[in-house]
Amino acid sequence: MLEDDDDEDDADLFSRLSEGSQERLPESDDERLPCSGSDIDPDIGIDIDNPDGYDTDLDIDGEEQFDPTGLKTYIKECNRLGTLPASFFQRHIQDRSFIMRNHGLGPLGAKAISKPLESNTHIERLDLEGNSIEADGAIHISRVLRENLYVNHLVLSENKLGTRGAQAVCEMLHDNHTISNLDLSGNDLKDTDGEHFYNLLTNNSTLNTLHLKHNKFEVDAARWLKEALTQNENLKILDLSWNHLRMRGAQYIADMVMENYGLKYLNLSMNGMGEEGARAIGHALSHNQCLQELNISANRITMEGALQISRGLLVNEVLETLRIGTNPIGTEGSYHVIAAVDKNSNSCIQVLDLTNIIVSQDFEDLVDKMHDEDKRSLKVVHGGVLFRTKNLTLPEQDPEIAFLRDPMTKLKRYAESKHLRLIDLFNQLDRDNSWTVDYQEFYQGIRSTGIDMSDEDIAKLVNRLDADGNGDIDYRELLDEDHAHRVMKRELLENKEAESKKEAEHVGE
Repeated sequence: MLEDDDDEDDADLFSRLSEGSQERLPESDDERLPCSGSDIDPDIGIDIDNPDGYDTDLDIDGEEQFDPTGLKTYIKECNRLGTLPASFFQRHIQDRSFIMRNHGLGPLGAKAISKPLESNTHIERLDLEGNSIEADGAIHISRVLRENLYVNHLVLSENKLGTRGAQAVCEMLHDNHTISNLDLSGNDLKDTDGEHFYNLLTNNSTLNTLHLKHNKFEVDAARWLKEALTQNENLKILDLSWNHLRMRGAQYIADMVMENYGLKYLNLSMNGMGEEGARAIGHALSHNQCLQELNISANRITMEGALQISRGLLVNEVLETLRIGTNPIGTEGSYHVIAAVDKNSNSCIQVLDLTNIIVSQDFEDLVDKMHDEDKRSLKVVHGGVLFRTKNLTLPEQDPEIAFLRDPMTKLKRYAESKHLRLIDLFNQLDRDNSWTVDYQEFYQGIRSTGIDMSDEDIAKLVNRLDADGNGDIDYRELLDEDHAHRVMKRELLENKEAESKKEAEHVGE
């Protein structure tokens, strides 16, 4: 599944990868309190002038007292900015892992909480995902974290940071040598922003985990990252999923994989790399001596692309997990992959993820042989076996259930429930009114509707809708898929009616 990796705790993942192991947060709505003349905060019962409860008789007049939590500083800063203090922030300001997601802080709220971070000695993980703090908020946060010695895990995903915000964070990390884990996913970062990450990765030796998924990186960003990571051997985890790398961008990343000696985990899923991108990745795998997990799911990789990947697997001796599911490689492509793992006696592959890919009986037989005869420790996930045998008891999937679970069915049901025509639905997804919808727009649009679709469902639907493979979905492609969906529904009803007639005739006899 595409979302499996998101569920992993980054610290645990980094620890397991470092050890070479085999395997691989939401709060209530923000309550806000007006600034009060009282010395006691009514919500948390803390004296804001003396949050630690110490006797202050010995305090020296005129000398500012040390504020280890930053609570007193926060209240004063809210008064100065004319904004209401967030009670959630006050209640959790002493948490080591401070997670304040989707509370609507905005740029001003971010400025208010940045001030107490100057003196706070408790917070080690700062997670402000989904607060729309924008570039100005990121600039305020970055200023105070420049010399912070306590925060080591920073999450600013889904905050509309854009170029200015990303630049501020990257420049802050030139000086900050405490933060080791950074998440800037979903921040509308553009292809030209790759240069900021080049400057970051060539000036920082502490960062070991970097999440940049759901952005708009293309060829230039890939080139900057390649240049940076051929020099940087400290980064261990890199997530570039759901970007726009395509074939040429994938080739730069593959060049980086071939020359890098530090990266352990790389997620390139949903980047449209195609056959040529797969060829480059396969070539890189034949040279790389450190990568332990690679995710290239949902990348339009064909059987020929799978063949190129398998050539790299024939000689690779370090990769432990390969995720190549939701690609049109077919039974032949999947067999090439498993056969390469089988032939390489030094292969370290322990997890092979072929989610949504049908495999052949020969594939299954080879896996059984690797388990029983070769005593190989290998976990394989796939979409089912093409032919059934007496030794295989996988039930056939009910066509009606498959239709109901189909992502296009879910999309059309949403449109019907909202009384939307197909053109209305398309306009709702087309945020920039360009009459085309790219992967990022489609993903964000589906997520904003609340439709019950996993990342895997969205990836499957995008691959079906983008018939010409140019990375964008236009209205005609949506109409074509709608027509195919109607045909599928009609055939399902006709088959169901035919079965009912047969049953009735059998009863009559």
